[in-house]
Amino acid sequence: GQIHVHSNLGQIHQVRGQLTDARRHWVESLELFRQLGDAEGSLRTLVNLAASSCDYGQYDEARVYAQQALHEAKKSNIPIGSCFAHLNLGLATHYQGENKLSVDENRAAYQIAIDLGSQRLQAHALSVQGHALVEMEQFSAAEEAYWEAVAIWQRLEIPNMVAEAKAGLARLALRQQNEALAKELASEVWTQIAVDPNLDGAELPVRIYLTCYQVFKKTGDVRADEALSAGRDLLEKQSTSLNDDDVRNSLRQKIPAHRDILAI
Repeated sequence: GQIHVHSNLGQIHQVRGQLTDARRHWVESLELFRQLGDAEGSLRTLVNLAASSCDYGQYDEARVYAQQALHEAKKSNIPIGSCFAHLNLGLATHYQGENKLSVDENRAAYQIAIDLGSQRLQAHALSVQGHALVEMEQFSAAEEAYWEAVAIWQRLEIPNMVAEAKAGLARLALRQQNEALAKELASEVWTQIAVDPNLDGAELPVRIYLTCYQVFKKTGDVRADEALSAGRDLLEKQSTSLNDDDVRNSLRQKIPAHRDILAI
């Protein structure tokens, strides 16, 4: 009973933006799961801790929790746990600029996702792999990863994730000085933003707005100012929902896209 109370309270506090309280309950439940020798419960909790740390730009913490999750998953032979751990490590390392490591983590996650038959997890791994490969200037590999992700998200009919992968392709086109393609892709993304301005389910919605702004600004498109102000508004909405100053500051300053959109 007590263990599930802590797990559930962790989820409730997370939804309410009370990350410190959520983490306290998850750490309590982690201790109880470990005392009971419940590997699946421990693993699920570690994955929650890693993912929520990533969401708020606390990448060092995310890596610690994800490494623990990976150890637990391998020891107990729970492949889906390994997959989530590699995905969280892939995200955290990318946002900390360790892109070679990020590619390796995402490739490991992708392989496990294929073995599990999970298209959704394959697409997550491909999208972040694309982000990291762009930063490494491995443009053809990045393009291939992004388009494969787009194809999967389209098959699964998850338009916000299609938009996120296309935003990656727009950034790639901009890096390659292909402004016409960048504008075409950003316009497709902008159409989806009109349908769902919150971009629910996307890994980093504000980065998608920032991408649209950067492309529209570069190509002299009048939508640039709207993209910038809407992206800032969304970040403000995310920030004001948090009751912890440290977490709020981390969200605004530790996530590169958030820091960048506030600095413009």
